[in-house]
Amino acid sequence: MYIIPTMLLAVIGIGFIVSASLLEEDKYKVLKQEVLLLDENYVQELHARYEQLKNKYTILIIAGFGFLLAGILPFGLAKKEVLSTDFLAPYYPVCIGLIAVGIFILAQMLTTLEAYKLLAKNDAYVNQFGFNLRTKAKRKFDSL
Repeated sequence: MYIIPTMLLAVIGIGFIVSASLLEEDKYKVLKQEVLLLDENYVQELHARYEQLKNKYTILIIAGFGFLLAGILPFGLAKKEVLSTDFLAPYYPVCIGLIAVGIFILAQMLTTLEAYKLLAKNDAYVNQFGFNLRTKAKRKFDSL
């Protein structure tokens, strides 16, 4: 009875997550392509804020993994035939909800931390071997 609406909501949710992760705005690409020229005091504030958020969001990321695991676990138990599918069927919407909440928490916290890391540690990101290689390759192709 609840399986079709639950599956429909799950497909729509997965579609939103995939489309949001694939769409990247051009105005933010410059953050990953060039060195940011920021005031040293501001960089120190960003670094302190990043460390503070990292400590705070670690607990939320663990909670997100917990929700995700709690939502996936019943499906695994049904597949291994530890619990019957008839017993778990009424709880499938709850499991899908737990999975959705877990993915939402992980997506929000990880993207926020990644953005702060990119701003606070931009010089380390830009000095990576892969970044330098991409920059040289881009200049080579632009000169052709």
